[in-house]
Amino acid sequence: MSPSRLPRLLAVLLFLCAICSASATQSRGGQAVIVRWQGINYPAHVISSEGGRYRIRYDEHREGRPDEEWVGVDRLKNSDYSLFRPAGGGGAGRAAGASGAASATADMPRAVPAGRYACFMYISGTGLVSNGEFTLYPNGTYERGGARGRYTYAAGTGRVTFQGGVMNGRAARYEARAVPTLHLMGNAGHVLAAGEERPVASCERK
Repeated sequence: MSPSRLPRLLAVLLFLCAICSASATQSRGGQAVIVRWQGINYPAHVISSEGGRYRIRYDEHREGRPDEEWVGVDRLKNSDYSLFRPAGGGGAGRAAGASGAASATADMPRAVPAGRYACFMYISGTGLVSNGEFTLYPNGTYERGGARGRYTYAAGTGRVTFQGGVMNGRAARYEARAVPTLHLMGNAGHVLAAGEERPVASCERK
């Protein structure tokens, strides 16, 4: 190859890389949200909105579920599981954000509801499958699979952390629904950044 053609070739390669990078950013882009689909929550991004409805794109493909769809706010949560509010700038946006955060905190109970929780998870190609059960007791202990441990609950965020027993080191997030629901968190089979986690199963109180 002629040395005189190298700069042109490098310029073309850099241009193509820029296009690929922009395309990858655009394909995800938008506000990060949690979308409830068939009773399970999945991470997604808002790509457009119209008339109070939002078109979302799920962060990963799952067999039997659309990669994109229009949803109402009843199926949306912010990425931290607080009440959904559209991303926006300016004083009004900040005021709405503060109001939404206050409402989200107010929706969280002072103590996580005790009782027996049945868990389900979505498996591609199979659908919803049982992920076992566990019981939370009012005294801060839990039981799963015949083994006991303890749990702590942060009312400000709805986060439940388990110590000891079968779920030692695991965490869950409480979601205020008609039926008390805990979402067990984990890596969902993915390599995630430090501190990042995703819902892997949803557990409803029986």
